[in-house]
Amino acid sequence: MRRDFSERQYTLDFEVDPSLRDLPLRADIFLARRMPFRSRHQLQKAFHRREVLVDGRPAVPSHRLRGGERVQVLVEDRAQHIPPGEVRFEVLHEDDEVLAINKPAGVMMHPAGGVLSGTLLNAVHHYFEARGSPVRPVLLQRLDKDTSGLVLMAKNDTAHRFLYRHLARRAFDKIYLAVVPGRMETPDGSCAAPLLAVKGEGARQRMAAGERPGAQAALTYYTTLAANSQASLLGVLLMTGRHHQIRAHMAHLGHPLIGDTLYGGGGDFPRQALHSYWLRFPHPLDQEPRELTAPIPEDLQSLLGALRPAGSHARTWDSGCISRPWNPRTWIGTIRNP
Repeated sequence: MRRDFSERQYTLDFEVDPSLRDLPLRADIFLARRMPFRSRHQLQKAFHRREVLVDGRPAVPSHRLRGGERVQVLVEDRAQHIPPGEVRFEVLHEDDEVLAINKPAGVMMHPAGGVLSGTLLNAVHHYFEARGSPVRPVLLQRLDKDTSGLVLMAKNDTAHRFLYRHLARRAFDKIYLAVVPGRMETPDGSCAAPLLAVKGEGARQRMAAGERPGAQAALTYYTTLAANSQASLLGVLLMTGRHHQIRAHMAHLGHPLIGDTLYGGGGDFPRQALHSYWLRFPHPLDQEPRELTAPIPEDLQSLLGALRPAGSHARTWDSGCISRPWNPRTWIGTIRNP
């Protein structure tokens, strides 16, 4: 595999709010919370390379922040050559700055762990190479292999820097659709259980929910869109972006996603019943909000149809499947302005 790295570097700035409840706070924990799109390993490498500054001076991961400091992080992304590959996907939106696609379930996001082809990035590279375009978009978010739905990418460095900074400020609103067994105890609710990575079966990593040393704060809201005695269709809003957050939080609430065997979900569905459905983000061109929706895939439509939820007049499950009027923008408004 040929590796042709081109570096993209810029600095992210954070102010440490003196009112944070858990000050003094380690610098690495602070950045892990503010940069959920970066793995712990990537952040540790940034500290090691002296790319994390606190008030202008290189910091170590254990540096204690007490409030009022300015934390700067040099962000370096390497766009490597990825062999083109054929994976079918639907383009939801494309302009000169961004590309939004509907990722199929069962497709990895990018080459990793010895898998060099058949990933979403392989397919996107093929998409542009087939058009004779030099564009190589950069992923701005990650979905699990078996999660379907909306993925946003930046098509140039300027858009990447802009969107990266707004991701760090949590200026994106993202809603998933999830199918869980039975009815939720309350039709609208939330889960704020902290999450900690632990070893699951074999070499698989899973997230444990609950108070324990090293656990990261996480907050998930949900609303019931349709339900019967068998299952519930939920709209889920992420306020933080932890690994497996929805899967771990739903299991913590006693309703693991249908098909999610890692977290105790049952049923014959071959994957976790989770779909990245709706996204609102500031556009790099004019900084105005844009809203995008990814149609529900056929396998989830079949699952929902087989479960015969309330509102059975809907033969197929798309945006018309919801058994009561629902608008993502309105729902988010009720959460932020109760």
